[in-house]
Amino acid sequence: MFTSFKSKLLTLIVGILLTASVAFMIMTSRAVERETLKAAEKTTQDELNLVMLAIANEYQSLSYHREYALSRYKEQVKNLVAVVMYRLEARRELALRGLITEKEAKQTALDSLKPIRYGHNDYFFAVDYQTLRSISHPDPAIMGTDMTNFQDIKGKYVVREQQRVVREHGEGYVSHWHIRLGEAQPREKLTYVRLFKPWGWIVGTGIYIDDIESETQRKLQHILEQLRQDFARITIGESGYLFLFDGSGRLLIHPSVAAGYATRSSEPVTGSGQLQAMMNAAKTPDVPYRYTWNHPRDPHNYRYAKQAYVRYFQPLDWYVGASVYLDELRAPARAIVKQQAFLTTIVFLLALALSWLLVSRMAKPLNRLAAYTQQLAERDFSNSEAVASALDLLAASCRDEVGRLARIFASMIRALQDYIGKLTETTAARERIESELRVAHDIQMGMLPKVLAERPEFDIYATVQPAREVGGDFYDFFFVDENHICLAVGDVSGKGVPASLFMAVSKTLVRLTTTLIRAFTAEGTPPDEVLRRVNAELVRENDQCMFVTIFLSILQLDTGEAQYANAGHNPPFLMSTDGTVRALDELRAPPVGVKANASYGKRVLRLLPGDMLFLYTDGITEAENSAGMFFSEDRLRQCLASDDRRSSRLCAQRVLDEVATFRDRCPQNDDMTLLVFQYRRNASRRPEPRTGETVA
Repeated sequence: MFTSFKSKLLTLIVGILLTASVAFMIMTSRAVERETLKAAEKTTQDELNLVMLAIANEYQSLSYHREYALSRYKEQVKNLVAVVMYRLEARRELALRGLITEKEAKQTALDSLKPIRYGHNDYFFAVDYQTLRSISHPDPAIMGTDMTNFQDIKGKYVVREQQRVVREHGEGYVSHWHIRLGEAQPREKLTYVRLFKPWGWIVGTGIYIDDIESETQRKLQHILEQLRQDFARITIGESGYLFLFDGSGRLLIHPSVAAGYATRSSEPVTGSGQLQAMMNAAKTPDVPYRYTWNHPRDPHNYRYAKQAYVRYFQPLDWYVGASVYLDELRAPARAIVKQQAFLTTIVFLLALALSWLLVSRMAKPLNRLAAYTQQLAERDFSNSEAVASALDLLAASCRDEVGRLARIFASMIRALQDYIGKLTETTAARERIESELRVAHDIQMGMLPKVLAERPEFDIYATVQPAREVGGDFYDFFFVDENHICLAVGDVSGKGVPASLFMAVSKTLVRLTTTLIRAFTAEGTPPDEVLRRVNAELVRENDQCMFVTIFLSILQLDTGEAQYANAGHNPPFLMSTDGTVRALDELRAPPVGVKANASYGKRVLRLLPGDMLFLYTDGITEAENSAGMFFSEDRLRQCLASDDRRSSRLCAQRVLDEVATFRDRCPQNDDMTLLVFQYRRNASRRPEPRTGETVA
């Protein structure tokens, strides 16, 4: 069914149309639902904000009323005390005129205070300023007592505070808790006191705050009744509503629950306390609290999703909420989605019919193009020119992309004919080069020594791992005579074939020069002289400016004395039998082939039986891992320090394994060469002490 281009293209178009239609419907439905919910949530929040604003205004009016009532009462008791002070002054004036004695004046003044009542059985009192003894009070239990240590239920020393106020200001207000005449429970009272200086009396009266609170509560109930009427007129969605409860869990306004009912209902799914959860939701007023509840049409089934926004009015400890069913919010979105689904289906069917016509027209020339191509493949390009001519005719008849494709196919067939001929020649040349590189690799590896005649004086092992088919690293070891062996390791600058040729020349010159010096010099074979002569030879006609670093050592087998010179190479490591590892890095000289008339220093080292020399190239220490870190000389030193000195081969293999583990799967970016030499000497000879190194 899906083998032809036509069927595949139609399937693709149908899939795209169907996917686009479904995606459009899903995205649209979600967008409509999201916008509908946003609009409903905004409406709900606006309603709540208006309600909160109304409550704030009413509370502000209530606060103003309370403050006004309190100031009015305070002014009232102040005026009443002023009248009493006027009476006391009148009695004092009579005594000053001699009409009555001062004692009589004081007594008549005190007697006149006791029967005075106003308000809700409120009264006047008098206390001696100095002794704080009650000299006038309607309560017999207080009259005549020392009020110094008198405390209210809060532990406040009331009379002491009154004494302080009149001492500092002459008059003032003191708040405390006191039992009203004829009652048993203490209430908050605001007392006004004033000092009558001529006689040293503190005179005062007070009002009970609960009188003001009672009036405030009446106003608050009026506010609740007004809110109840307003809530009844407001609807959210089809059956959403506003409600009000306080911090103690009492429902103050609810459309279906009586006011004052302290509900402890729980959310049916989670089991959490309903009102407590709404109190918590008030901490994030812009985030809806979602829960499941029953529905007016289904009152016994708690499975309908609802959401509520809750605001908290801290001055009254009120929580105002707006609750609405989510399915009511989604109803408009569902209606819009149904209309979109109908229109999308019609558009889909029309697009499908049009696609069928277009694809059928497109498939006909493509089938012809496929037939020509198949004919070309079946005849193994033998009739390529005839097929190209047929494609030219097809391109002339079709002026669309298919015609251009046919024209391109014709050009491609003609270009392919030329390419096949050139590819045949190129493949043969490449195979010849690869074969020659393999031969060069074998020749280069064959130039490196593999074994020496077994001798008891030493154990030697060397290896090289080129980064390419051929490399620029080399090592060499050979007998200069029966008692001297030459060890050499070198690293040519660069890689590939040029480096391998320069390596072959350098290695040959080192061996040839060493042999010639030994043959014609009686004093021995100094390694520095070998490097000097090799350098002089390589510097000449070095147009490519290539160079090679070389470490060269001539070792006397019967004594263990090793003379060595270093031409810019990595300093080798001496691995002593006592477990220490140190680098022979005292010599500094330029590489061979860089500078004419270069000189090279020489040092002498005496090896003890069991000591090992580790010669290597920088491909070991500069091996790189995926993190861009080098293997480094420190890691190499640690690896050598942990070696057991059993054999040269094991030591070399241990280092190569460590480098491979460190590099992991990273490619080798440089040639790696190492040479390990262990000095053993004949067991019949006693070891001589190490005499240290000397500079030649």
